[in-house]
Amino acid sequence: MVCHGPNEFWEEIDACGRCCVSTVKLRLPDDGNLYNMSAARFTDLLDCLRLDAQVSEACRRRRMDGRQFSRLSENEMELSGLLHPVLLHFRRLTVKKQAPLRWSAVRRS
Repeated sequence: MVCHGPNEFWEEIDACGRCCVSTVKLRLPDDGNLYNMSAARFTDLLDCLRLDAQVSEACRRRRMDGRQFSRLSENEMELSGLLHPVLLHFRRLTVKKQAPLRWSAVRRS
């Protein structure tokens, strides 16, 4: 799905000029987990959400990626200007996925 308005679910955000600032297509994970998102893609997401340019530039300078984003508290998000309902939703879903436990690695007692 392509972002054309605020009432649609954003599965894919298309940089159409009207919705987004960047010229890159940004595909969000189906589960909403941004943990593996690179810093460049994360700042593209901020641009598409039309956050203040200073906030986006600060995140670009800090090279904030999905891993750093997952560690932010609400207070830190508010101080850095990232307190946005969509970002809060994604932060709740952004966690490090652990590899499945292999049965051969389990010790038998």
